[in-house]
Amino acid sequence: MVLAWLAAAGRAVRVSGNAVSIGGGDAGGATVAAGRAAAVVSAGFFAGFAIGPTVGGVLAERAGYGWTWAAVAGAFAVAAVLAVATRRAPDHARRRAGVHVTGSAKPVVAA
Repeated sequence: MVLAWLAAAGRAVRVSGNAVSIGGGDAGGATVAAGRAAAVVSAGFFAGFAIGPTVGGVLAERAGYGWTWAAVAGAFAVAAVLAVATRRAPDHARRRAGVHVTGSAKPVVAA
């Protein structure tokens, strides 16, 4: 039982690195937007840890591991499409406002 608690504590320390890595980036002056984005990323990250094993276990038990991994691949595909779709929208709005998007964290205002 002691080993289980030690393993849980070790996992918590490793997972907390996610919050540190999100906060370590330079927001380029847009701290409110960066804070909201970090909150969404953290919520998804920790929700995955909370419900992933249960849903994966039930799916593996009822449908088999092949279908479970197919569901994981499908979830990653949906996430990739959403990431691309939501990344393009802010860039378009910035260009309309006269801000040159360079791909770096700090936007450069067009002259």
